[in-house]
Amino acid sequence: MYKREDKNLVEDALKRLGVNPSVTFREFYNQYEGPFWEEHVPFALLDIVEEEHSIESYTFISRQEHAFFPKQYLVLSEMFLSFR
Repeated sequence: MYKREDKNLVEDALKRLGVNPSVTFREFYNQYEGPFWEEHVPFALLDIVEEEHSIESYTFISRQEHAFFPKQYLVLSEMFLSFR
């Protein structure tokens, strides 16, 4: 279900982002495609490229909105609000 079919998407996204993450990070996203979430956890671990809301898209938004946002940082999650 979470198996990534096209590993080139990961490398392309990392190049566009201009980052060089750890081997573990690369291996995880080369192997798995998200997003990853659980109903009882108030956040989701984003996929690096898949979906409209991704690590790549949120990182670029953060860089645009906040000039001080460090280039080596990535936005990894999205917060969800629960109204119960």
